Amino acid sequence: MAMYKYKWLVTFVIIIASVACISFGNNFNTEKIRQIENDITTKAQIRAWFGHPHMTGIDDGDETWIYNYSYSPTIGTTHTKNLYLIFKIDETVKSFSFSTSFPDEITEKL
Repeated sequence: MAMYKYKWLVTFVIIIASVACISFGNNFNTEKIRQIENDITTKAQIRAWFGHPHMTGIDDGDETWIYNYSYSPTIGTTHTKNLYLIFKIDETVKSFSFSTSFPDEITEKL
């Protein structure tokens, strides 16, 4: 009977631990964001630096790429970062924005 309780406790702890740490999207390196330049950086460079976008779309006729990553290390805590890019017809970056709630990236100067 004691062994049964022990197995149940171990199973419960494993389930809680696996549920408590959740991520969404693909994590991406924010160091390359400093190198993005409007009218110069190309789609090919962005894809090489960050991989395939999480989402694509259209903004006022221009193609958009969105990179998004969310991570919840504990229940009640979530960190998110987003990179939103708009491309011109010549496949260079028209404009972009980056936002983050990851503490180590907030203090960085991008």
